Amino acid sequence: MDALILSENLAGLRAQAWGLAELAGLAHRTVDVVPSGLMRHLPARFWPAPLAAVSGQDVD
Repeated sequence: MDALILSENLAGLRAQAWGLAELAGLAHRTVDVVPSGLMRHLPARFWPAPLAAVSGQDVD
């Protein structure tokens, strides 16, 4: 079983998720969630369709 880690590109969040996956004995794959278009300039609470405003970028 593998763990899929979706997070913002923040080292602390990534380190915590990796640590939890390793503690659980799971292999992990990390995908950074990155806002696209005009949404990069607005706080997430103002996004009309949050899931449509992000794209994933593989880190591992």
